[in-house]
Amino acid sequence: MISILIPTYNYTVTKLVKTLYNQAIKQKVPFEIIVLDDGSSNEDIHAENKEINKLEQCHYFESTKNKGRSLARGYLAEKASYDWLLFLDADVMPKDERFIENYIQHIQTSTSEVVSGGIVYDKSKPSKEKMLRWEYGRKREAKSAILRSKTPYFIVTGNLLIKKEIFQKINTVTDNLYGEDLVLSQHIKDKKLSVSHIENPVVHLGLESSTEFLKKSLQAVENIYIFEKNNELTQDFTKLQQTYVTYKPVMPVLTFFTKATKTFIIKNLLSQKPSLFLFDIYKLYQYTTLKRNA
Repeated sequence: MISILIPTYNYTVTKLVKTLYNQAIKQKVPFEIIVLDDGSSNEDIHAENKEINKLEQCHYFESTKNKGRSLARGYLAEKASYDWLLFLDADVMPKDERFIENYIQHIQTSTSEVVSGGIVYDKSKPSKEKMLRWEYGRKREAKSAILRSKTPYFIVTGNLLIKKEIFQKINTVTDNLYGEDLVLSQHIKDKKLSVSHIENPVVHLGLESSTEFLKKSLQAVENIYIFEKNNELTQDFTKLQQTYVTYKPVMPVLTFFTKATKTFIIKNLLSQKPSLFLFDIYKLYQYTTLKRNA
């Protein structure tokens, strides 16, 4: 019936696995939970995660090298025994005690090939050092099923149900590149796969620091450019790309002012009240610079 697949890196997932296991057992359907440690360096985390093997129908594997989420998911899909794959990030927790039941019901009643359950964030403010990730998550990622359905092909693999045969055809990224979900989304759109967005969210728990998130976000911008060059993304697939195409004639002006205020922008993004408008401007500046220097 369903293989629940979790790639992890330097993160303890025993609580998540036990929660999923207890929910799945109640459904009385064939299932398995497979975890792959993608080259973690923390031996204490290794030891704790190995406890997963003590649960029936649960398996824990370790990679000696960090290969990235795309290859890790590919490995997990190969190991999977069932036709449906439920991918979850390591740093999440089901919001609802009927989380697995909701997905099982959807499998049994829907003809969709891809199902996205959504993601939410804790309402409590984190420390100043994590405000950018929290603000971005709440305002950009935590969307209702209705809102997500308006752009159906944008999916997040941190909570994704998909048919195994389809995933193995569209999981094409082999490099360890942040933002590979976009390529998966592009393939889903190109193949016109049937996608359902439902209210079955996970709570995202692992907030990076603003400094780390900014670094990853700028890397994602660079990867969008790389995916474009490799013809893995069309040049108008993301909102960032669309904005660039629409306002291309005035990009030199934006570049000039952003470069002049770069220190101020970064200071704001790392502050207690980061501006997502400035965050967008800064990413657009980075993308424009890459396009101009091509």
